[in-house]
Amino acid sequence: MIKEIVGLLEEATSLPVSPEYIKGKRDCIVYNYYTATDDGAVSSYRLEIRVISDKYETGQLVKDTVVKTLVTVGDEPLTNTILSCNVNGGGSLRDSATEQYQQIIYFDVITRSVKYER
Repeated sequence: MIKEIVGLLEEATSLPVSPEYIKGKRDCIVYNYYTATDDGAVSSYRLEIRVISDKYETGQLVKDTVVKTLVTVGDEPLTNTILSCNVNGGGSLRDSATEQYQQIIYFDVITRSVKYER
C-alpha cells in the first residue's frame, strides 16, 4: 500500500518522498502511517503527509496536488488494492529550527487486507 502511494506522490509532485526527514534544507514530502483496523478482508490506515517547503505558497500548491492525487471519488478505487482515501484533518506550521513551512494532511486509507491482495 505505502509503495503505491509513494510512487503516485513522486510522479505527481516530482519531489522526494520519505518516511523520515530528508537531510539538508530542500522541498520534500515526509510520511508516517499505521494500521487502524484489519478484519482479514479490509484494512484501514491512518496516513500523515507533511509537505515541507521553503515557501508557504509552494507548500500549498504541492498540498493541493497531493490531495488531488490521493483522494478517491465515489466508489472508484485509487489502485487495485487501495479502495478509498479521504482527508481527515491537517494544518500548517513554520518550523523555526529549519525555517521551513510544513503543510500537514491526515488521510484515512481503506485497502484490501494483505490476505486478499491479488
